[in-house]
Amino acid sequence: MKHRSFRIRLPLLGLALLAAAMNAPASPALPSWTVEKRAVHDDLSSPVGMAYDAAGHLYVANWSAGTVLRFAPDGARSVFASGLNGPSGLAIGASGDIFVASYSQDLVWRFTPDGRQSVFVRGLATPAGLSFDRKGRLLIANRRTNQILAAHPDGRIEVAAQGLQTPSARSNWRAAS
Repeated sequence: MKHRSFRIRLPLLGLALLAAAMNAPASPALPSWTVEKRAVHDDLSSPVGMAYDAAGHLYVANWSAGTVLRFAPDGARSVFASGLNGPSGLAIGASGDIFVASYSQDLVWRFTPDGRQSVFVRGLATPAGLSFDRKGRLLIANRRTNQILAAHPDGRIEVAAQGLQTPSARSNWRAAS
């Protein structure tokens, strides 16, 4: 008798599961997104690198125009640097200095927050993306050599990763400590 009861319960359990599945929604509800269809800022020419400073200003490497734009928290736009050749990656250091890679000139510029410009490192190979690691080293995606380089504050450079395939911009790299 127990054997027969067991056989009856399995089909009933299967029918209950099937009925529950048929009444369940086909897929979980996805969040509803709306896209604002008006330009907040126009006239950007291939913006490729961006970062926020501690005061909330957004800096954007504007590739084709050869500029770095600065957007204030209230939305006001100004040209922070101009006359640059192929600005690509952009990162802001703990001191507030703005670092900008030049894809075309194989170097990284350093700008003070008030706009004074100097060359931080030269002799790169199409640097594309910049970021900082926990040690305060500037990480540089060196595309032509398929490496991530780590530049120390004194400008000394070492290889942080190699054997990559065309590394590019990324703001959350994690280098080995």
